[in-house]
Formats: sequence, C-alpha cells, structure tokens
Amino acid sequence: HPGRFTDEERRVLAVIHKDLAARSGGSRFVDRAAFLAFFPLPGLIGERVFCVFDRSGKGVDLDDFLAGLAVGLRGDAFEERAFLFSMFDLDGDGTVSAQELRSVLNHIPVDVLQRAGAGDRGERSFVRYTNEDVAVAALGGRERLDFEAFGAWLVRTPAVRDYVLGALVPPVDLPPEGGRASPPPRTRSLSGKLLSPRARRASRRDDDSVTRSPLRDDHPRRSSSGSSDDGPAPAPPPAEW
Repeated sequence: HPGRFTDEERRVLAVIHKDLAARSGGSRFVDRAAFLAFFPLPGLIGERVFCVFDRSGKGVDLDDFLAGLAVGLRGDAFEERAFLFSMFDLDGDGTVSAQELRSVLNHIPVDVLQRAGAGDRGERSFVRYTNEDVAVAALGGRERLDFEAFGAWLVRTPAVRDYVLGALVPPVDLPPEGGRASPPPRTRSLSGKLLSPRARRASRRDDDSVTRSPLRDDHPRRSSSGSSDDGPAPAPPPAEW
C-alpha cells in the first residue's frame, strides 16, 4: 500500500506522523487522542477508524499510517469496502449485525444520512431520512450483513463511504522545521497532490456549489480486478485490509 505514494508524498506523511507521535508521548506510535484530534470524525466513527488503522493494538506506527491512508486515498473498490466493513464490524465476527449498523449510523451527520437515504438516485424531496431509515434500507429484512451484502449497500449509498474516507485527506503543507502539523480544517480544502483522483474532480466542483458532497463519486471506480465495475465484491475481506 505505501508504494502508492510518491517519495515526496511519503516524506510529507512521515513528517506528519512524526509530529503526531511526538504529541502522543514521544514514542513511535500515534495514540487515540492525537489521531482523533488530527482526523476529527465524530464519536464512534472516529474511534472505529482509529481501530482499523491500529493493526497492532499499540497505536498507529508509520507503516499503519501509510497503509490506512493508501486505502483511504488510493484504494480500489474492494479495499475501501474491506476498510469500511472492518469499521462497522464492531465485534470482529465477520458480519455487520443490525445493532452494529445502527450504532455506527447513529454517529453519521444528518446531511450525510440525507444523501444516504436518497441513495444512488440523487433524489431531491422534502423527505427527511433518519439513521433508522438508512439502516432498514440497508438490512432489507435481514438481521445482519455479510461482506457481499455490505458492499452492495455501499454501492447504493456512496455518501457514507465518501464521508468517512473524505475525512482521511491530510493537509499537504509541510510544517516548519521543528514545528507541528496543523489539523485539517473542518471545511477541508480539497486541493493538493495527496488527494485521490475522485477528490481532485470534486474539488473543482466545490468552488461552484457548497451543497455538493466533497467526494461525490461520479466516475467509474476500480474493482479489485482493475475493471470499472463497482458491483459487490465476490470474495470475503482479508483478515487485515
């Protein structure tokens, strides 16, 4: 995964990681508090993203940091789904139960839920969707989602995927020598060489409309086989994404 970044990009990210590790007590690991201050995702969303990054359980080392961002910014459709599936699978049993789905959706902002409720139709109406509406539509009468069903739901509701992965866009400016990297602003600038291709396209649209999703997915996505088909992945997720 880290090979998806250029040497310059890796250098920038290594400086950012070193700064975050210094804020975490001076070890080579970034702790939960420093990670969540830098990537300000709310409540359980942020907690679960940190857990997915923290593969060893000791904190986020540089390899974890680069691997997580490589999936979030440059991952194919299968890798992104595996990342998000791990985030929603709270007990690690290989499925997302109805309760787990509702627990995570409870922390998704209302405007994202609205887009998720509208789904891939992009409809505009006076209907106000809630987390329960989105959960019921995702479950379709089932008690839990396996990886394939979860992937199919993400295809229908790209707003959830884009909200989480969009928050992983780091600032691209190096901090001053010996200085600290600043957390990305809540109104993120989507210009810069570290952005994924879909974000670069969206950044140009954001200048014209503040109501658009910053990472709206309007172009073919790569599948794990390299095709642009964004259908459900045919295989279960790897033990570690």
